[in-house]
Parts: sequence; C-alpha cells; structure tokens
Amino acid sequence: ALVSHLRDALKKVGSYGRVVHIAHSQGALITYLAAKRLSPSELSRIEVVSFGGAAALCRSERNFARCVNYYSINDPLLFVVPSAVKAL
Repeated sequence: ALVSHLRDALKKVGSYGRVVHIAHSQGALITYLAAKRLSPSELSRIEVVSFGGAAALCRSERNFARCVNYYSINDPLLFVVPSAVKAL
C-alpha cells in the first residue's frame, strides 16, 4: 500500500516535483521495506523524515533525495537498532 501511495504522490507532483514522506516508529521500518520496491529514479525524488524509527534510513543504502532521522537520546530503540546511533 505504501509503495502505491508513494508512486501516486510522485505522479501528482510531476517529473520535477518531490514528495516529502514523514514516518514515525514502525512507519520508518515500513518505509525502509517499501524503498526496496521503488526504483532509484523514484527514490531520488522522495525526501524522508523519520522520528524514532524502528529502522534508520540513510542515503547510502537507498538513493533518497534527502533523509533525516530523529531520535531522543533516551529512546530504547538506540539499543536495538545500532545504525540509529549514527543518526544522533
């Protein structure tokens, strides 16, 4: 469902537009999984902002136009998701 939603949003903004996708907690994990099903050209037009994500999203793994992860220093996910520590 998220893959088709993002593709629809990309169609609405046109070939030069960008989509800003905001994810929280499990939504970041779903975004990570959806990104595997999107083409590099689609990813290059999506900006992702995640808060307390169950998966740390980064441009080195997926070719997002921009990717920002926010975590609280007290978030227990930092012990479960080692790559999230890099987001601090």
